[in-house]
Amino acid sequence: MVELLTGVDIDSDMQLDRVSQHDRYLFGARGEFRRVAVRQVLRARADGPDRIVTVFDGEISGTTAPTLYPGRNCKLGRHASASSRSGLVVAELVLPRPLSRGETAVLEYQLIGDPAGLGLITAECSRRFRAPIREYLLEIDFHQASLPSEIHRVGTAIDGSADRRRPPVLDDTHGVHTVELDVGPGTAGLAWRWPTSPPGTRPASAD
Repeated sequence: MVELLTGVDIDSDMQLDRVSQHDRYLFGARGEFRRVAVRQVLRARADGPDRIVTVFDGEISGTTAPTLYPGRNCKLGRHASASSRSGLVVAELVLPRPLSRGETAVLEYQLIGDPAGLGLITAECSRRFRAPIREYLLEIDFHQASLPSEIHRVGTAIDGSADRRRPPVLDDTHGVHTVELDVGPGTAGLAWRWPTSPPGTRPASAD
C-alpha cells in the first residue's frame, strides 16, 4: 500500500476533513463481495484541495481487485492496484474544482467486485479514519441464500463492556446497519459469523 500511495497526491487529501461517511455493501449468494457504494461529505481546511485518495484493501491475496467507478461530483484520477489478484486498490477521485477554506462537497463512487462472482469472501467490513469524523453509517445487504449470524460492531473505539446499544440485527430485507458518531482516528465496522465460514475469510476495509 505504501508503494501505491507514492503514485497519488495525498497532500490535497490531507487538507480535507470527512464530515460524514456512508458505505453500503452488497454481498452475493455465496457470501462474496459484490459492490460497495460510498457517499462522503468533505470540508476543506485550506484553500485549494481538489481531490481525495481512496483505498480498498481486501486483505487477502488471490482475490480479484474490484473496479472503481466515480459517480456524483468526482472523476477518476491516478489509480493503481498491487496486482490484478491482490484485492488492493488505491485511487484519486478528483473534484469538479478546487475548494475554498470551509467549503463543503458531496461525492459518490462505487467499487464493483468480480462480475463472475469469484471475488472476496469476507466476514467483516470496516473503515479506517485518519482523523475524527462526525458520522459514519455502514449498511450491509446480504443475499437471502447466504445469511450471517452473530453480527457485532468492531473497531478501535468499540469497548464491548461499555457499548450498551442493542446488537445489530438483520432486518426484513436481509440488511443490517450501524451508525457511529464522533469516531476516529481509528476504525469502525461490523463483523459476523457465517453458518459455515468460507475458507480464507478475511476482513474488507477501506480508507
